[in-house]
Amino acid sequence: MQKITASKPILTQIFLLGYAIYVALLFNVAFDKLFNWYALGLVFLGFCCVRPEQITGLWQTLTSSATMKLFSASMLGIVLILSVATFRQLPQTEGLLSLGAQCWVPFALATLSCLILLEYKNGISYLLKVFTAGAITIACFDIWLYYQQWAAITPMDVGNRHRELADAYIFFIPFLFLLAILNNSSLYKLTIWTLIILMSALSIGSGARGIYIVLAIEWVILLRVAVFPLFSDKPLIPFKKGLFLFSTLILVFSVTAHYIFPQFFFGALHRGLSVDARMLHTWQPTLYFIAQEPLSGFGLGLNAWNSVYAANQIHLPGAINVGSAHNWILQLGFQGGVPLIGLMALLVFSYYWQAVKIFVYPNSDLLLKKSSFIIGLVFFGFYVVRGLVETPNWKPFYLLVTFFLLLCCEYRMVLGADNKPRQIL
Repeated sequence: MQKITASKPILTQIFLLGYAIYVALLFNVAFDKLFNWYALGLVFLGFCCVRPEQITGLWQTLTSSATMKLFSASMLGIVLILSVATFRQLPQTEGLLSLGAQCWVPFALATLSCLILLEYKNGISYLLKVFTAGAITIACFDIWLYYQQWAAITPMDVGNRHRELADAYIFFIPFLFLLAILNNSSLYKLTIWTLIILMSALSIGSGARGIYIVLAIEWVILLRVAVFPLFSDKPLIPFKKGLFLFSTLILVFSVTAHYIFPQFFFGALHRGLSVDARMLHTWQPTLYFIAQEPLSGFGLGLNAWNSVYAANQIHLPGAINVGSAHNWILQLGFQGGVPLIGLMALLVFSYYWQAVKIFVYPNSDLLLKKSSFIIGLVFFGFYVVRGLVETPNWKPFYLLVTFFLLLCCEYRMVLGADNKPRQIL
């Protein structure tokens, strides 16, 4: 499908603006209920913006290779299994609301946003800038929240809202890193680097060991691939600049940890890597629940978890219900049984397989190579590493799906053709 550069229709412009607001508010649980209805409204608006040729273009991408067919089938299977498992809760309806908010609406919005962006140039650039706007919004809200709590800081284990906001940081930082690398403006680069370091410092206030581990992994990997050649014959960042960036990061971290949030940071370190509490209260109970319904699971919704936990409390001596499995794989097993875990494994396999194909393809330009690397890193950090000890939100998963599909569409367009390096930002 030939991309066009003509001005976007007014409905499309409204949708893209609305989608930017959606991303900016996605990680802020304070607006969660209102936000779900807002997302549903965006879906209806998106349907008004889609044209047949856009559907054709996406369909050609989804069926272009065995990898993409596997990804598509796995994605549809996940939605189907979650739907069937949740409908089993009837006549209780709370799960159906969660199904719409966490599965149907984000899935539809991811598909529609990809369809709409597919026809226009710089779709990936648009998403990167939207992610930047989202990061700025979350950082500003976090700073305002710290200001409100400065006189009496919330204890790290009692309703610490900074933890949810810190999830946004580990999701957005690799994308911001990509944006800083791609742009040629020194002022723009300085602004993005400053934002990245600020977000890294704010994440210390989360008091979450998982956040610290993911952040450390992301920084080590990103600096490694930036300073030492991986994407081309020369490094993305000169060694001296990389060393200065690393030194600045360490200095900001040290000041923040020792003088601004010492009780959060050292409190988290004092707990070490012990997972005994999670084993007792979440992991072992979830394994027991999965054994009760290994083929179907219990569906989405907090009420489903609470009711199952209460019904089996007699078999869980000493365990306390804390609201979820605190493990991504176990939570999948609870929601959709072993089939959901299997389908997610297939989806992750196809996701990385396609990313590797894009990365190693000789005619892929630097934008495609770097983007394929970044989406792999974000998924690994947010869902694999962070998912070992927490239950990540489903909604950011669909942001990755949107970015992934756009990337695959770009790859299909250059497949087999001579592709010169390009600057699109």
